[in-house]
Amino acid sequence: MRTYRILISLGLVLALGGLQAASADRKGSKAAAPATGTVRTLPTFTEGKYKGKHMVYRAATFEATMDEKGVLWVQPLDSKEKPVGKAFICYQVLPYFVPKGDVHRDRPVASFIDPPAPSKQPASLALKGLLIEDIPFEVLYEFKDNTITASGGCEDVPGLDTPTNFRLLSRFPASHSIAPNVEQDDRIKLLEGCVLETKERDAKGRRKTYTYPYHDVMRFAGNFDYARVRGLYGQRLIEFEPGSNIEGRLCGYIYSGYCPWEGYVVQYITQGKSINLRKNRAVMTVHPSGGTGSSRSR
Repeated sequence: MRTYRILISLGLVLALGGLQAASADRKGSKAAAPATGTVRTLPTFTEGKYKGKHMVYRAATFEATMDEKGVLWVQPLDSKEKPVGKAFICYQVLPYFVPKGDVHRDRPVASFIDPPAPSKQPASLALKGLLIEDIPFEVLYEFKDNTITASGGCEDVPGLDTPTNFRLLSRFPASHSIAPNVEQDDRIKLLEGCVLETKERDAKGRRKTYTYPYHDVMRFAGNFDYARVRGLYGQRLIEFEPGSNIEGRLCGYIYSGYCPWEGYVVQYITQGKSINLRKNRAVMTVHPSGGTGSSRSR
């Protein structure tokens, strides 16, 4: 009889523990209700670890979170699932236009239309809305294993002075803090193993592989077949690729006179004539190995 009482008591303890854990999980996942109509920001989790986030996707090699503005951040993780290196922006919707005789200017997202409720571990996330000047846009993020695929586009409205270049922008921040008085030899040692590798096509369509050390001033040569970041994230290798049969192009941008450690952009660009998600796709993968070295980003 005593054995039965012990078993019953143990069962009650386990049941109560399970209820408490479920309650805690629900509390940690509490989210704002789905928004309806046109809104300026996305609904977000209101409590817990991901408070202020619209979406969370965690893979073996990275954690991705989207904020209320629709900006997707990727934080690579090491083999112990701890953050390694600095987070970067992945395929943010940030279109632009180029006035005649002027530099390019952004045509950013102004609002979202009927956005979904906040989510964890989604297979996909679709957003629709308007850019400034009431230009409709759509973007679809698909999540599978260690890969994020982004598809998007916009459709220019009549009366625009200049057409829109729809852009999905990935931005790497400055990887290190290096004072101006640090000698180049010391920079080379600090940034040892940190490189950006690309396969680029020039204006004549000729392909060439480039290796850009993080300590050297550089400029991109053409559109990308791929771009790979090594050395910043320990064993993790970050790779960007265009989708197949695309209308646009994957390319890079860095300020004149800058080295990669100071930050740069990898971006997919297409014309804003119409929205065709199938023909405008770009892929980002955080590979478990191939990065080599240990991260020393500071």
